[in-house]
Amino acid sequence: MIKPIRVLGSRLFRLFYHPQRFYPVLFGPLRGLQLRFGPHVNLQEMLGFWERNNFAAITRLRDAGFFAGAHPVMYDVGANFGLYSLFFSRLLGRAGRVFAFEPADFPRSLMIDNLRRNNIGNVMVENLACSDTTGTAEFYVANNHHTSSLRSERAKGSKAGLQLAQVGTTTLDHHWGNVATTGERVVLVKIDIEGAADSALPHCQRIISSERPFFLIESHSLKEDAAIGALIDNFGYCGYRTTNNRWVARLDRVYPDPDGVWGTVLLVPKEHERSARSALRHPD
Repeated sequence: MIKPIRVLGSRLFRLFYHPQRFYPVLFGPLRGLQLRFGPHVNLQEMLGFWERNNFAAITRLRDAGFFAGAHPVMYDVGANFGLYSLFFSRLLGRAGRVFAFEPADFPRSLMIDNLRRNNIGNVMVENLACSDTTGTAEFYVANNHHTSSLRSERAKGSKAGLQLAQVGTTTLDHHWGNVATTGERVVLVKIDIEGAADSALPHCQRIISSERPFFLIESHSLKEDAAIGALIDNFGYCGYRTTNNRWVARLDRVYPDPDGVWGTVLLVPKEHERSARSALRHPD
């Protein structure tokens, strides 16, 4: 019964929302900001219900003081059309900066439109993919830009025609080494790069060691699960699964083990575990 209601709601929604026009977000932490509507923007995104578990967890961390500092920095790796970048910008205010990585032309142009419409000046848009090297790589562009990826198998999952593009690549460590300014600190790194996080994660060790940021990573594959588990184990982190509001208990297990690493995981530095557990306590 729920699915037909959602389909009907989506059809009615598209009667009133027209492509290329801007509409205000009605609910949630993005309320009042405007988004350009298009064929790959859904009802939940426009209304403000998309990613609400993740936004709520990050807001709780902010309210607990974890991102306090003179000049906090957040990374939005796999920024798409900019929902997280808009959220991070509002969360940090003018004192902070956001680096938004999006190598696909269409969602990146949509993100730039959204940032300009809302007069956002603290988001730096990077026409780059985050990977294991600096240079170029083949990028598989799907008709549904939510599934474009450096990994062909992930893009093929969209059941859509693919286009192959050459995109610039960088590592997180290399990028931060080039852009960091005095007084800035990386407080959060969000990664959602459609199956390629296992390539990017081993190359942010300097950021991990010097900045000790939180990570929010959406996993799409068993390889990504394993890479997240390795980061948690090797660098003194613990994992909180925002997918079901449970702490990861088994780093050596992946999907579908209920205690393993899978889904969307918030990585918390061990030195902040006790206070983070209190901040993230989910109401029953």
